[in-house]
Amino acid sequence: MGPRVRLDRLDLWVFPIVLGVGKKVFDGGALPANLVVLEPPVASKGAVLLSYGLGAGTPGAGDMRREDRGVG
Repeated sequence: MGPRVRLDRLDLWVFPIVLGVGKKVFDGGALPANLVVLEPPVASKGAVLLSYGLGAGTPGAGDMRREDRGVG
C-alpha cells in the first residue's frame, strides 16, 4: 500500500459520458470520510464541477442490496 494522502479538498468534474474502464480515484483503497459541499455546483456545457471538503464524524454505510432500493 502506498503513502496515505490527506484530503483537504476534492474537486470533481462530472461529464455525462461513458468511455469504459477508467483510472481509480483512490488506488489501493481509501479510509472512510464524510464529505461536505464547499461551494454550489457549477455547470458548464453539460459538465458539473462539485467541490467537497472533509466533514466531521465517521460516515455511515447503507445497504445497496435492499429490495426497495430505487423505488420512489
